[in-house]
Amino acid sequence: MCLAAVPTDFKAPDSEEQGSRREVTADRCLLRQLLLASLPLAHPSFGYDVTDEFGTKLFHKEQGDASNAKTGSYGYRDANGIFRTVKYVADANGFRATIDTNEPGTAPGASADAVFNANPVAATAVAAGGRKGAYGPGAAAGGPWAG
Repeated sequence: MCLAAVPTDFKAPDSEEQGSRREVTADRCLLRQLLLASLPLAHPSFGYDVTDEFGTKLFHKEQGDASNAKTGSYGYRDANGIFRTVKYVADANGFRATIDTNEPGTAPGASADAVFNANPVAATAVAAGGRKGAYGPGAAAGGPWAG
């Protein structure tokens, strides 16, 4: 589809001239579409890999190809060794992912087009007298407003 801006003072030409202009406009649109179709598609790729001040690592990398398919991976690893990595493909067959993780509470399995390779570590409990949560009963007992 080709669109053109028309000035507000546009005057419609007579019918013979109008037919000629339509042909030129249609030819230009067709030429533009052919030129755009002949250009090679870019194969975009990007990535990042950062670690924050707490030791948590975040990453993502992705590549594209001539058929507009995307492959990549993203994930994290925290300072305690808990991790999740997602490897994926997005193409004409849809989105498919494989997830590798050791997060507590996960289990191996498959759901839709995702495969979970889980090998969870045991969750650790906070020792009695340990740090209290920010919410819940007694959370504000030691705050700056406490008497």
